[in-house]
Amino acid sequence: MEIQKQGEILEHKWKDITFRVRAQATAGDRFEIDILYDVDKGVVVVPRRELYRTLIKRFVVGWEGVTEDGKPVPFSLENLERLPADNEDVILFLGSFIVNKSGLFPAAEESSEKKG
Repeated sequence: MEIQKQGEILEHKWKDITFRVRAQATAGDRFEIDILYDVDKGVVVVPRRELYRTLIKRFVVGWEGVTEDGKPVPFSLENLERLPADNEDVILFLGSFIVNKSGLFPAAEESSEKKG
């Protein structure tokens, strides 16, 4: 088996911010997501809060358009959470994008392609 090269980086815009997101999931990504799962009465339950935070930490490799005192701010989940509150939840928006594009959830990708 060949080690997966991380080539393609997706860009995803929210307001005036451009997020750079890895396009391909790895075995490490799969493990981190799989350990979030619980089974309750035969149903797989994933706390969306932890799922989205984990996806954002693992897949977002940078951003453009965020400053503090006029200077660029490096991407981190902590800095993302410092953005001003908005009617559109940036964490849900970004997490949903990763769910639909990461390759970890094929059903989400298929559903996304049918919609659009």
